[in-house]
Amino acid sequence: MDHLKIRQIQPQEYPVLENFLYHAIFLPPSAEPLPWEIIYEPEIFIYIKDFGNQDDCGVVAVDNGKIVGAVWTRIIPAYGHVNSETPELAISILPGWRGKSIGSRMMRHLFDLLRERGYRQTSLSVQKDNPAVRFYERLGYKITGESEDHAGHEDYIMIKDLQKEDMNNEIKTIHDFDLNMICEYYSYVEWQGSGMHEVTLKALSFIEGLTEKSKIADIGCGTGGQTMTLAQNAPGNITGVDFFRGFIHIFNQNAQNKNIQGRMKGMVGDMKNLSFCEEEFDLIWSEGAIYNIGFERGLNEWRKFLKPGGYIAVSEMSWFTEERPAEIQEFMQQVEPGTDTISNKVAQMQKAGYIPVATFILPETCWTEHFFAPQVSVQEAFLKEHAGNKAAEEFIASERYEKAMYDKYKAYYGYTFYIGKKI
Repeated sequence: MDHLKIRQIQPQEYPVLENFLYHAIFLPPSAEPLPWEIIYEPEIFIYIKDFGNQDDCGVVAVDNGKIVGAVWTRIIPAYGHVNSETPELAISILPGWRGKSIGSRMMRHLFDLLRERGYRQTSLSVQKDNPAVRFYERLGYKITGESEDHAGHEDYIMIKDLQKEDMNNEIKTIHDFDLNMICEYYSYVEWQGSGMHEVTLKALSFIEGLTEKSKIADIGCGTGGQTMTLAQNAPGNITGVDFFRGFIHIFNQNAQNKNIQGRMKGMVGDMKNLSFCEEEFDLIWSEGAIYNIGFERGLNEWRKFLKPGGYIAVSEMSWFTEERPAEIQEFMQQVEPGTDTISNKVAQMQKAGYIPVATFILPETCWTEHFFAPQVSVQEAFLKEHAGNKAAEEFIASERYEKAMYDKYKAYYGYTFYIGKKI
């Protein structure tokens, strides 16, 4: 995305905000497209009507001359209104350009403009079931209230303190980079997250009743390091799902190399919009990946795919202590804002309709020997492969910063396995 330009919107470009206002409206994956005319409803059109007033501020992303994204703020009595001193934000990216870190780049540019204008904070409104809630949290927004829009949807009101310096102004997180770059980098390592074969086997030991006819789903399988262990130690057939096509190619090639392609297959899919049948699986597995959809949302939405009495086994970043230093608290807010204590995670599992069967903390060697250590040589090769590429250099810097934070604060957090049984 080196050809992408982020800049302030120009007056002659204000009319394009109509198109972006339409694409800013959140729709669940299964919903029918809304009619274009909906943007002219007063409660919606207020976000762009007569844009260009003194308090209005906007930024666009331009790809080869085409505006592909826009983020703007206004002080208006709309869904996210807080007071007459707080501009409300709206953001929209065209479908073909989503998932490429454009949103975070635009918003940071806009934050700088708002600071220059003397604003102390900015607000927004977002539907509670919109996955963008986690995106906003990573950028420093905090939930401060709840409301209901004119269509009856329950919304969060979120506020970002612009006076508080963003930690990742200097060090970016993995969420700030192009998905293709992330996929290329992690395709060179066996484990795309913290884990090891012994941990997979330990979690598997709590699962009862699997047979040759059992069906297992590994959601967010990556290249299949843990899936291979499952296939070699558990009966039944396994379907691995991952968003990255490159990971699935390696996954299926590894299965073929181990001559177990008859029992396991990988498919490209989105964990937020799975095409499985209800009560299809005896076991749902997910190591270090459920954070992409959110722990609670994943447990709730995936539950319908489990047979009665079926198991779910996931590993999730968790706090080991009730209190922790501000530096790691703020860093994790950017990286994995859903991080919570183990007791709270267990309570969330119970609330989602599972009997908690077991929890255990992953050993430190999952991070040091199986996740960070293999990356040292990969990082050097990656930088040589992408010599002179600023985005690649920043990406490796972010990976090294993550390791430095773990080395400094590993007593406070880490991955925990949670195994539950569907009631």
